[in-house]
Amino acid sequence: MQALALLLAASSAFAHFTISSPKSRKFDEDTENLGPCGNQVLGARSQFPITGGSIKGDLFHPTATANFSIVISNTDPTASQFGKVFVPIDGGKEATNVALKQGSFDSGSIDLSKVSGAVEGANATLQVVVTTTDGILYQCMDVTLSKDAAVAPAASSAAGTGNAAAASATGATTTTKSSAMGKGLGLLIAVASMLFVM
Repeated sequence: MQALALLLAASSAFAHFTISSPKSRKFDEDTENLGPCGNQVLGARSQFPITGGSIKGDLFHPTATANFSIVISNTDPTASQFGKVFVPIDGGKEATNVALKQGSFDSGSIDLSKVSGAVEGANATLQVVVTTTDGILYQCMDVTLSKDAAVAPAASSAAGTGNAAAASATGATTTTKSSAMGKGLGLLIAVASMLFVM
């Protein structure tokens, strides 16, 4: 029974997601399931373009769906403020229930120009909420909007689109994996081996 508990703990060691761009709030996998923002407080703000920016990260689950929302605010948004305005991607489509597959993801081109309050110098918090078979996970990025912020190059996917929605629609998967996943998998195999010895 103890070995089974270890096996379950090892499998959850890599069962999360991370944000690589823009800079996210502090990451703590133990609180990533607490909303909003994985229970992390307002952090340092980075510049984010009003048009042409994207949210990039890595998913450590086989599949998931993601919602990308924004709150324009100088203060730390409350849970009730999120989920009202979803980030417009790829020509204005709201970024809700975006299908993700394990590996690197990219939200696609974000256009905040029609979002109320999204003007030069406005402070905002972006939140990505990922729903997996194991539960709901939260990450936030605190940004200051700018017309002149540099647009990072799109991430490459197996389909070559750099877009999570397009890549999943074509059935493509990305190949980038985190070393944390490899370590978690190694631990999982070690624990499974112990089960067979017992």
